[in-house]
Amino acid sequence: MTPQKTLNTHACLALLICIGAVSNGFAAEMKVSGFASLIFGQTIKDADLKSAGTANGQVSRYLTDPSNVGNTSSYYDQDLSFNPDSNFGLQLDTKLNEHVSFTVQATSKGTEDFEPGIEWLYATIKLNTQFKLKIGRQRAPRYFYSDFQEVGYVYHWIRPPMEVYGEGTFTYTGLSLTHSAYVYDWDIETMFFMGDKKNENAGAVIGHIHLTKDIGVALTLNREALTIRAAYESFGAWVEETSSPPPGFGNFLGEENEKNGSYSASSSNYDTGTWFLGAEVTRLELNPFLQSGLNFIGLADRISWLITGGIRIGEFTPHLTLSSRTSELVGDTAPPPLAPSLEGLEVVANVINLGLRWDFRKSTALKIDYTSSTDDSDDFFQTLNGKPNEVDVFAVGIDLMF
Repeated sequence: MTPQKTLNTHACLALLICIGAVSNGFAAEMKVSGFASLIFGQTIKDADLKSAGTANGQVSRYLTDPSNVGNTSSYYDQDLSFNPDSNFGLQLDTKLNEHVSFTVQATSKGTEDFEPGIEWLYATIKLNTQFKLKIGRQRAPRYFYSDFQEVGYVYHWIRPPMEVYGEGTFTYTGLSLTHSAYVYDWDIETMFFMGDKKNENAGAVIGHIHLTKDIGVALTLNREALTIRAAYESFGAWVEETSSPPPGFGNFLGEENEKNGSYSASSSNYDTGTWFLGAEVTRLELNPFLQSGLNFIGLADRISWLITGGIRIGEFTPHLTLSSRTSELVGDTAPPPLAPSLEGLEVVANVINLGLRWDFRKSTALKIDYTSSTDDSDDFFQTLNGKPNEVDVFAVGIDLMF
């Protein structure tokens, strides 16, 4: 174990012990809960890749954690693997009094080689019956399943479709103000949030991502079986150089070259208990931004969507999901000979997911997923790189809560 991993492990243990001690001192109410995903999988089909138009001997892989593109544990490949979708979590909720509570969540993810770390660490202040304030490290409300993205038992897939749920930088440090109301048979929740984020694990291509001045709002409406949600955030983004880029990229790296960006999302879900149907659309706008998952090629715009549905038949839930991601590139950051050809180029992944969930025990589910991704990127991109999004994955495992 590296010194950094040892430090993180000791920090998690020390924090949990301190919280327990403080809670006892205040005679607080404590609730401990947890979750785990134990998943195995591998690629069933892949495609040969290229570097600048020449075969490089590599094949396509399937990424499950965009926050850790530099770690091979985040990918399924031709070898059976336990890491990409497996994780463990422990959450401690402490109620100090009627108005103040404290939440800490520690996780151990396979995509981070099961190094323990603090995912959530925040205080909640109940201002009145309608308003509550959270201060600290918390989940960004980007997606329909944002609050439960790590908790596989909550949803029907083994993992939410990465085409939509794959932007990384999931948590932020700051504050959020939530207002709850009941209007004409609708439960309405409005959340305003602001803070900063840093993704320290995304530096495989260029460097760590910093999101600053992150300000947003999320609105959720629920009435019986129907839930509708919308979110929007704006931010500044810059890349902290942690590797050696080719000459000429100084104008795109460092805090002094911060770019403005925005993220918007909308979703709906109809769940009768017997069957369900859901849809989600997201858009990320950045122009230009180097950290696109491609070697020193800039990202301008990305649109993603999913449609999912399933039927509950006793303990079994068969389900089908269609999803897609289209990324528009910019040529400004590319080497001069390629720049004009890359401008406006689209990188496209179209995906079908077929799965089965079996709730064979209380709070425990066995899941089987088959994911087939087709690379429909522009021809010039495929000529240069092959088909990195052309890959099929089979995964099976157990999700549980306690």
